[in-house]
Amino acid sequence: MKRIVHITTMHPSSDTRIFRNECISLVKAGYEVILCAPHPKEEIVDGVRIVPVFKPRTFFERIFTAPKRAVEKASQMDADIYHFHDPELLFAMAALAKKPGKNVVWDAHENYADTIYSFNSLKIRLVSFVGAYFFGRFELYYAKKRFKGVITVTDTMAKKYRDKGIPTATAGNFSDISNIPGAVADRLRSPLVFISSGMQFKERSVVEIAQAFNLLQNETQAILRYAGKFKTEELKQEIESQVRTEMRDKLELSGPYTWEELVQEQIPKAHVGFVLFDTSDPNNCNGLPNRFFECWSNGLPVITTAGTQVARIVTEENGGIVIPNNDPSSIAEAMNKFLDDPALAEIMGRNARKAVEEKYSWGVAFRNINQLYATVLKS
Repeated sequence: MKRIVHITTMHPSSDTRIFRNECISLVKAGYEVILCAPHPKEEIVDGVRIVPVFKPRTFFERIFTAPKRAVEKASQMDADIYHFHDPELLFAMAALAKKPGKNVVWDAHENYADTIYSFNSLKIRLVSFVGAYFFGRFELYYAKKRFKGVITVTDTMAKKYRDKGIPTATAGNFSDISNIPGAVADRLRSPLVFISSGMQFKERSVVEIAQAFNLLQNETQAILRYAGKFKTEELKQEIESQVRTEMRDKLELSGPYTWEELVQEQIPKAHVGFVLFDTSDPNNCNGLPNRFFECWSNGLPVITTAGTQVARIVTEENGGIVIPNNDPSSIAEAMNKFLDDPALAEIMGRNARKAVEEKYSWGVAFRNINQLYATVLKS
């Protein structure tokens, strides 16, 4: 049995992509799987052996301490493939890959050079600019010279690696529909439930959604549900304050939820999902987030932002409404279209579920990972 070790210091051990999709799928495919991640204790969950690693509390620990400790622990496990997920681990994993018999695969969830600069990750804008430049250079160098392959989320992200001749697999953040039977809510039932699911933070335009709720023409026929963890309690209070007093009984704020509760209970009882983006971040334009496919897998059409990969797919499959920007009036206009024609949610929802079943299921994405693994193990 081939042993695979996944390593992360910044993602939770229950991360949807890493644990639920990749690690569990690898177990089902016959691999021995170890996940080195922040976790309270060592234990086996769904066949995956989770080994706790040091969880950084400061910026210094995130960059210097946590990566070194995590890679030291992982290197002792004598894996056939080491599969890592954080840019902070890049240099420590490159050092590991230099050792004989250490096969390393880099899972690039985002274009991190863009992220470092866009979010001023190194705290000082000039330092972040320089850091982004050198990270981009070193990432491609190590990917070509030391790592055995790269896994990305989209073909657009994969292009820069493939152009350098680096073995690359695309594995989108698709849902495992074997655990999601499909739509539960009656799509023609009134009132329609609009849902913002998963992590709630301002960059997802959660405040603008609340403001849009005030602008609906048929507000009595709609419920606005926020289901997930709020980044701060202040944000939760701000969302509530944006909704007119007479409409507060139509506003639902709840969470956090486990993945099972969110995907199998909360989303199925809604009718339309929000997948809005801050398009000033290039990664948002190119990414395909879990929340999008969780809605589509449950037969929910989505309201999404123009200029993104999600918008492209939604348009191709007629699985929702694309809005030009995230201002409240644009969001309200899209919501009103569903309220004026409830059958639209039924039609677009069926299109969404069909697209997931035929093109965007996790089974399709995992085959690409398995093929890359097979190539690595033969080398």
